[in-house]
Amino acid sequence: MIPKELLEYPELVKSGEIQTCIWQPKLISLVEDCFSEENLFFNAEQFATYMSYQKYFPFELFPWEKFLFGLHNCTYGEDGLPRWSTLFLYVGRGAGKNGFLSFEDFCLLTPTNGIPLYHIDTFATAEDQAKTTFEELYDIMESNPRLKRFFYWNKEYIVNLQTKSRYRFRTGNAKTKDSGRQGKIDFDEVHQYENYELIDVGTSGLGKKAHPRRTILSSDGFVREGPLDDYKQQGKDILNQLYSDNGFLPAMFCIESKEEIDQPDMWVKANPSLPYMPNLRTEMLRQYGDYKRKTSSQLSFPTKRLNYPMESQESRITEYKNLLATKKEPVYSAPLPTVIGIDFASRRDFATIGHLTRGANGMQWRCHGFVLRGNPDLERIRAPLQDWEAQGLITYLDGVEIDKQKLFDWILEEQQRYDLHFIAAAVDMYRYGIVKQSLNAMGFESGKDGNMKLVRPSDLMIAAPRIRSVLDNQALSCGDNPFFRWCANNVKMERDKHGNDLFEKIEGKSRKTDGFMAFAAAMTMEDMLPECNDNAEEIDVFFA
Repeated sequence: MIPKELLEYPELVKSGEIQTCIWQPKLISLVEDCFSEENLFFNAEQFATYMSYQKYFPFELFPWEKFLFGLHNCTYGEDGLPRWSTLFLYVGRGAGKNGFLSFEDFCLLTPTNGIPLYHIDTFATAEDQAKTTFEELYDIMESNPRLKRFFYWNKEYIVNLQTKSRYRFRTGNAKTKDSGRQGKIDFDEVHQYENYELIDVGTSGLGKKAHPRRTILSSDGFVREGPLDDYKQQGKDILNQLYSDNGFLPAMFCIESKEEIDQPDMWVKANPSLPYMPNLRTEMLRQYGDYKRKTSSQLSFPTKRLNYPMESQESRITEYKNLLATKKEPVYSAPLPTVIGIDFASRRDFATIGHLTRGANGMQWRCHGFVLRGNPDLERIRAPLQDWEAQGLITYLDGVEIDKQKLFDWILEEQQRYDLHFIAAAVDMYRYGIVKQSLNAMGFESGKDGNMKLVRPSDLMIAAPRIRSVLDNQALSCGDNPFFRWCANNVKMERDKHGNDLFEKIEGKSRKTDGFMAFAAAMTMEDMLPECNDNAEEIDVFFA
């Protein structure tokens, strides 16, 4: 049973006194099950002492904050370790994430924690954000002369004089951050993280001190396929009881439909602090007015305030939820006619090759990327390329340019397994001349009756409505391929003066489109694929 000290928020949720999204009852059910089935110890004395420290702060914790604080900092397993060592707090902007964090870190610096030298580092991608929590705690120190008996502080760190535990903020390039011997790590506004570099460096020092903890905080944002999306999915899977929480406590607050953007009474689902903060509600109503007038806050209001990600549909190729829907696994049958799609726009950058087939439920696409290790743009790219390499989605190549033979070797392997009918190559005339001879040797011929096509911009214009339809109707299956989704999420549509649709990059250097453009090239020959034969014998497909 949940300890009585933590019951206020669960009772508010169960009584229906406050509106919640589906994840709050699931979280409470998870916690109840853990207390019922495991031999957990809640340190009520420690919790009470921590709560007494609120006298130093210009605020008191709200019920939802006390609930999460007690679970994260005062609840222990049978082994004596924190039962939930990682808190993932996904909540709308303005709920008080940084105030919560400043209080939590203050408490863990004190002797009440019981662990000396329990160092705490807060990480963020930008200095201003990393300093937010630190400066809140610094200002509290400055306004309370009594704290000089217990702490020393300056503009760089705060130290408890008895435990020698130190708190500091850290920012910038992950390569400049050495691992420490921290007891706790904070990652603030994870929606800005494009990969795991900073997280990997930050957590490398954990485990050298007793009771290691981490707090991950964020509202939603506009970076997709980054750590935030992973943490959100991990939290949903845990709350849906797909697997054990393994010490990961997902506190997820969000509205649940586009219609709820227009229902202020539903905003508490994303921001549980709203009932206690009338000024915040007034400000959100003002920003909602801007949202309805389609000002600059049109996208940020639902995305950051309500944790309902929205993107400009005037530009992006499709909504991100439709890209997530491509995770469906393709089903292959034999024989399966296939169009090979190639994007080989640059020999010093990225190249992608894939095969397009027609399945019973729509189009099916498998692709593989090739990345030149010496590509000068790699320093700008924040995507988790190494993870995608480990998943077999991309291959790093050495040399001064991408070796076209690597692409042809991939085709040769595929020829042994599929009925490769056609090749569509998105390359310029110069590179087409480079690859044409090799493709001819493999049995592909250009021309009116040939099975090899040089894809021109006019071909992509013609195919664009069909490509968008396949995506918008969630009729594309790619398997779980974050490389493809990352590429597709960098594609926008623009209209030329004649009304033709053009595929363009949203950001030209730090993100790529090759995985999508290879798919678009293949789609220019989609009408050449026969209808799927549902009765064909299924085969086990190799893909690397």
